[in-house]
Amino acid sequence: MPATDSDEVRGRLVRSASTITPLTLLSRVTGYLREKVIAFTLGAGMRTDAFFVAFRIPNMLREIIGEGAMSSAVIPVYAEVSHQRAEAEARAFVGRVVGTFTLLLTGITALGILASPWLVRLLAAPFEADPAKFALTVLLNRWIFPYILLVSLAALCQALLNAHHRFAAAAAAPILLNLSLILAAWLVAPRLAEPTYALAGGVLVGGALQIAVQIPQLRRLKAVGRPALGWGDPAVRSVLLLMSPRLLAYGINSVNTVVATRFASSLGDSSVSHLYYANRLKELVLGGFAVSVATAILPTLSKQALAADRGPFKDHLAFALRLIAFVTVPASVGLVALQVPIVRVLFEGGRFGAADTRATAGALATLSLGLFFFASVRVVVPAFYALKSTALPVAAALADAAVFVTLCALLTKPLGLPGIGAASSAAAAVNVSVLVLVLRRREGRLRGRALASSLARIVGASAAMGALLWAAGRVVPEAAYRGWRGAGLLFGVIGAATAVYWVAAHLLGSPEPGELKRLAARRRAA
Repeated sequence: MPATDSDEVRGRLVRSASTITPLTLLSRVTGYLREKVIAFTLGAGMRTDAFFVAFRIPNMLREIIGEGAMSSAVIPVYAEVSHQRAEAEARAFVGRVVGTFTLLLTGITALGILASPWLVRLLAAPFEADPAKFALTVLLNRWIFPYILLVSLAALCQALLNAHHRFAAAAAAPILLNLSLILAAWLVAPRLAEPTYALAGGVLVGGALQIAVQIPQLRRLKAVGRPALGWGDPAVRSVLLLMSPRLLAYGINSVNTVVATRFASSLGDSSVSHLYYANRLKELVLGGFAVSVATAILPTLSKQALAADRGPFKDHLAFALRLIAFVTVPASVGLVALQVPIVRVLFEGGRFGAADTRATAGALATLSLGLFFFASVRVVVPAFYALKSTALPVAAALADAAVFVTLCALLTKPLGLPGIGAASSAAAAVNVSVLVLVLRRREGRLRGRALASSLARIVGASAAMGALLWAAGRVVPEAAYRGWRGAGLLFGVIGAATAVYWVAAHLLGSPEPGELKRLAARRRAA
């Protein structure tokens, strides 16, 4: 591919990511506000444990079915159908996909409601020691379960819009779920005898809004035909066949969530909530540029995978990994160094006390060690799916789960929640290592030298930033990070650390700052 073409593809990737990033960050910020309001009004205890487990079950299915297997299977097939068929036939294909998946998701929802006690027992068996807690979790799970139907259809809308390189509405959709839960927790929950009922209602309203916000743009694109069952359409069957191993791969990854919740619930009341809040902060970081790059690159890789020359495919995969490393490596250093101040400023207050801050911060620190690996998996797995290779991600997911379960068993008792975080980070490292090694054997060299050189410079710049944060920790006591003044202080420290990292990256010759500046300049000139 000529350099100008490569720059144009990279520029489109960065432009797409820069469109997604602010909205995704806003989604994560409103997600944080959601957790802050829940933590302030309900704290970390029996009710929040019950709600988070009840919500986690359909949320896991969302990750497996909607945002996982279905989206990653639909985009490559839709790209192929759009390339080979007339526009009207592609539109009819989408209508058959919508009709088929609506029927399947309705059946899954009904089965989930019936099997709710078993599902809660699978995820949090220790809850049975408290009958009231177990009963509340089952009831909430039954009320929330239709969310899997709503959010999976929203994810299908997102996949279609992303295939057309329309990212804004899809990236904005989760904001509506967060706002719905914030209003439910803030305005409705205090008025109910059982406040978690308000949260269950907020989940369902938010799920419906995520579909509604995407419909106008889909109508303008005229991308969806009349919904119908598509069992006889070879393209629909291709989506279903591609989904089968992907469901297994994403399902194996969800084993980690089940195992983590089981081990956390064995540590006593509030532990599930502490781990949940730590994971939310991890996702707040991943939900910025890292997830934006992962979302933006799949349509590009799906088109490049159709070509005989895989050079551009490998170039842009390596480019995406370098960008992710440039963001996540310093983020890991910052989260470890500022674990307690960050949790204190973001969550402490109301029913969320100092002990909750310490417990959440410990889990956050070890989860933060794996940020680069968590983000890389989200890019490398779609690369396999763009190539329509489905078996290898399943094998990598099996290795991930085996490592995670083993390390949880070894580390949870001596370390508590930080042991679960460490197990998660190590398992993600194994997952991405297996994927990259196999992809290299299949496709040849993956620009590994350039990636390793870039990573070495990023680590050096992050070390300089870490030195600043260490010095700041020696000067500023943790107790200073309280209230609005503490928030301002934390913001200043993070700003100074970011400036040091950027300058150090320049001095060490990291290519990413220059590449991002050049692409941004081309965007302004366009």
